Amino acid sequence: MPASTMKAAVLREYLAPLSVEEVPRPRASGRFEVVVKIVGSGICHTDVHVWRGEAEAVLDVRPPIILGHEPSGIVWEVGEGVPERFKPGTPVLVCASGFCAEEDEYTMEGESQLCRKPEWPGLSRRPGSYAEYMHVPHYKYLIPAHGLEDLPAASLLTDAGVTAYRAVKKAKERVKPDDYVVVVGLGGVGLFGLQLAKRLLNANVIGVDVKEEKLDFAAKVARLGDSDHLINASRAERIYDEIMMMTGGRGVRAVLDFVGLESEMEQYLRALDVKGIYVVVGLGSPFGSRVPSLHLILGERAITGVLWGSCRDVAELAGLARAGVVDYRSIVTARVGLEGASDALERLDRGEVLGRQIIDLSGGS
Repeated sequence: MPASTMKAAVLREYLAPLSVEEVPRPRASGRFEVVVKIVGSGICHTDVHVWRGEAEAVLDVRPPIILGHEPSGIVWEVGEGVPERFKPGTPVLVCASGFCAEEDEYTMEGESQLCRKPEWPGLSRRPGSYAEYMHVPHYKYLIPAHGLEDLPAASLLTDAGVTAYRAVKKAKERVKPDDYVVVVGLGGVGLFGLQLAKRLLNANVIGVDVKEEKLDFAAKVARLGDSDHLINASRAERIYDEIMMMTGGRGVRAVLDFVGLESEMEQYLRALDVKGIYVVVGLGSPFGSRVPSLHLILGERAITGVLWGSCRDVAELAGLARAGVVDYRSIVTARVGLEGASDALERLDRGEVLGRQIIDLSGGS
């Protein structure tokens, strides 16, 4: 393949198979720019929303586009202003949530994922990481990945992992050791949430999903103990009653909701103990959820949301992964090449995936 081109999986038409083709390879033409040789790229459910055409109304994204916003790789080419610590050959995680079109007060505070004009790769006009190489507009979006044993799998830390980590950090101020925390939805993000709630909050966890195989898989990945519980929501008559029974009528200190279905929210909110917190991550019901205001006021309960995570959050989570606090490798249940990305998206769309699938280019050119 000529040095000026690369292979990429391109979305040309909604709901159509991705087209694996040769496209121009990016260059580090600016002073602080970097080109990363992609080693791993997580396949996220948000990619499914883009592939289905459901994200166009919210995000500045439409075909043709290279999907992918969960990348890890090796520094390949750098601008003259990039410091030595990111020299070519350096393993890195790419903090895609930080990409912004212009600086504002949120970028200055280190919360670039909240900036008013994001340019998230694969979720905007900016090409993503379903490709052999990816352009990074500034080295400040790179996190050194030394010591992460499985660099392709570590790509999950940049989205699935960091989103769960931020949700747990939001709950931390209100959760005491041995409190109960409910984790709703045990897909890729929820599996991180279950682990982090146990290990960072020292909480008893209650995992909830509608599929028995996901509950079984979660129990293995998170290494649940005798004081932890799992609920199959498809079999429980009332989730609220199950939670109250498991907690001795006390309720839970936090709910980490990685699904966000309006039909279930009211039950979880009612199960919150005094000064509990409900952290909403999933977009199952983006509008119209009923909020029991009296219940919130009487117990000073809180509801908050989480959008991805900051680059600082990614760096912190990478440290936890190096220390073995969080297991990112066991969450990976399938590895595909660029040619398999389209089938992987369709499997995810059909609800057939345990854990997380990744594009693994570690053996590629």
